[in-house]
Amino acid sequence: MIPTTGLTPPYLLRVITSAPTTTLYSVSADLNATTTINITPLTDLIIRSWYKVKTVDIDAAFANPVPAANKPPSPDAVSLIHNLIKNMIQLWLDKNGVTSSDFNLISTPFTAASVSVPATGIDKVLEQAWINAGPGSIVLSDGTTTQNSTLSTYLSNLTASTTTVSVVTGSNVDSGNNDMTVVPTSPEEKSALESINALLSDLSNTINARGAALVESDLLTILDPGLLESGLNQAQVAARLVADHKGTTASLAVMTILQFDTTNVQARIRGGRNGPWYFKKIGSRWLISGNDRIALVTLTTQYSNNQQDPSKSGLKVSTRIEALPGVVSGVTITGGGIWNIPTTVPYSGLVSYPSHTIDMFQTGSGILPQAPPKDTPFTVTISTVASGTIRYELLSNAYTTEPIIFTNITGTTLAAANLDIPTTVTWTEPLTFPILSRTIRINIQTAVPQDICIISISATTSSSTITIPSTCNGNPTTLVGLGMYIRGVNMESTAAIWRFQ
Repeated sequence: MIPTTGLTPPYLLRVITSAPTTTLYSVSADLNATTTINITPLTDLIIRSWYKVKTVDIDAAFANPVPAANKPPSPDAVSLIHNLIKNMIQLWLDKNGVTSSDFNLISTPFTAASVSVPATGIDKVLEQAWINAGPGSIVLSDGTTTQNSTLSTYLSNLTASTTTVSVVTGSNVDSGNNDMTVVPTSPEEKSALESINALLSDLSNTINARGAALVESDLLTILDPGLLESGLNQAQVAARLVADHKGTTASLAVMTILQFDTTNVQARIRGGRNGPWYFKKIGSRWLISGNDRIALVTLTTQYSNNQQDPSKSGLKVSTRIEALPGVVSGVTITGGGIWNIPTTVPYSGLVSYPSHTIDMFQTGSGILPQAPPKDTPFTVTISTVASGTIRYELLSNAYTTEPIIFTNITGTTLAAANLDIPTTVTWTEPLTFPILSRTIRINIQTAVPQDICIISISATTSSSTITIPSTCNGNPTTLVGLGMYIRGVNMESTAAIWRFQ
């Protein structure tokens, strides 16, 4: 234990081991003067990455921390790098029972192995890892699964590239991704990040204080009055936030920053929806804003396992556009070496969700021999009824070739779907990437053309109870598409598909 009387965090710590001589660094994860600060190869990688982004030699900074450029990073900046590296090793934390979302590589205490006590938890992960902080490389292996990761810097961007290969049922499957965060280094950038985290803290406190009584008016003061989020305005986004968080306990914070200037920030956050959140500085205040799109426009690289027809299983790229009824008149897509000329995205129909109705357009690539590299650009062109033509550039997500399957479904008729009867479904889970979300999607069709109802159900384990309705918009169900969609922390996507008709 190191006494800290008279000292002000953040602290920069160093330990030098002998036989062989190794120098490891760490830094405060918060501003608590009596906090735990672990010193491990992973904390060393975190703080070395900070100084590498700033092009400052960490040994020189430790020897003379007085110059502004040499000072340790703020907890907000440390958190961004910590989250990126934690994402890199999350699969291995999961494998070794470290599943708490609050676990921190720097500040969560752990017991190191000894002659009589075997390594467990994060200590076991460190035992399975070979870390070289100089080039920023991590290799993890348990004899069956091997992961290779590299952390690289470019200007203020810190990028983690990861490939994981595992032997599953006698064959190799793999997943690959590039995760990135912008690391704020200037005083203006640091102030912006602190302000956004303060905004998210206020939102969390409001959600927690209001509980089941949370209403839209509680949130309007923190939302940009002129926001446009995938076709939704301020009031509609407030309603969606209420639907997502009413009666829950929230702890929202910036996880990684995707784009950053001093007036606009695009970030992923902890505790919210999977996709990026947008923030805008209006006057002197930071507010939650939108993506300025007139529709929900998605592009997904996914391994889709059609259990009834293996010839339709494999990697696919698909796009889906959802707009308020009557806004969009047509859609095309190009890019990725898949759609080399503008290709029409067909209209699927007027789709009814439990809370609203939308016009849906969607198409897919068919089975691909390999996934497009992450961040491959695609262009979606939308013809609107009232605003002319709008183009959006979408970037492909990380990939996986690992299939999942439903394990307790056998029938293919509507009778086997147990309409209107609560039924438990189970599925296998991926081994090559850590899970961010599990979503069951029930797609219901009737004999009426383009009559579609969709129900989405979130799951937290490898089983869930569902009820498939016997009607859609008052018409008898004639076909049910059941999908289990699992996303990884870096947006890898794998799905199991089953149809009843």
